[in-house]
Amino acid sequence: MGYQINKGVGAPLDFFGLKSQYIGYFGIGMVAAFLGYVVFQFESKLLGGIIAGIIGAVTYFGCHWANTKFGRNGVAIKMGRRSLPHRISAKRARDIVRVHKK
Repeated sequence: MGYQINKGVGAPLDFFGLKSQYIGYFGIGMVAAFLGYVVFQFESKLLGGIIAGIIGAVTYFGCHWANTKFGRNGVAIKMGRRSLPHRISAKRARDIVRVHKK
């Protein structure tokens, strides 16, 4: 009796070349493009189509660019590094002593 190995369990989710969080960003962008079309179609269908096309194109190319530049978790890592302090400084020696005593 043999067991089959599911080889895709540990692999990241991939959708037409987009990986991980970029799939969510792409989905949100496509929803925004659809809503842009729905809102602006009351002015004219051409204007709604143009705006939806622009939003969709920016979303598509932006997600693929970020996916290739930053990788699977690159944007999250880059945003996390922004919150780190550049340096730690103490104004008085008393502050350093307090840290070491705890």
